[in-house]
Amino acid sequence: MIESLTTACNLTVHNIANLTGLDVGDLEICLNAPRSLPAETKYAIALRTSYLISAATQARAR
Repeated sequence: MIESLTTACNLTVHNIANLTGLDVGDLEICLNAPRSLPAETKYAIALRTSYLISAATQARAR
């Protein structure tokens, strides 16, 4: 999901962190070594980035 936001929406990891309230370090770990993150952190990242993807999709449709 993070890859989609960075490539399709041209967002940086810092942009994603600012928009979702997630930690930049957690997002970078998720990109490079996702197995090292706790399940709770992965869930938070998935939930918030999913919402952001949905918002970006709706914004593009207009």
